Amino acid sequence: MLLWVSLGVAVAGAAAGSATGLQSLALTKNAKQHCTGTQCTPDAQQDIDHAKTFANVANVAFGVGIAALGVATWQFFAYRSAAKRENAAAGPHVTARVGLGNVSLDGTF
Repeated sequence: MLLWVSLGVAVAGAAAGSATGLQSLALTKNAKQHCTGTQCTPDAQQDIDHAKTFANVANVAFGVGIAALGVATWQFFAYRSAAKRENAAAGPHVTARVGLGNVSLDGTF
């Protein structure tokens, strides 16, 4: 369950980050029309402020998406390891152990 939820959050984070990042780029382009070098007219200030806000939202959304992808990866490999252990325990197996002063052989058939 956590695997699927985290995959959904990862996709949503990537989508939100992409959408808000593109909006930030569009607002930046609009603001540059009112700028010469680093000097901008007051008309550009609202676009600059909104572009910064959208850029910050995009950064957070991508961060959440990356973290969720990490959780999904962890869940994927944890589930696979548990499945391997269950399959190994279900069939016959032999385990050899060597310790200080002893050697043992265990098996299930």
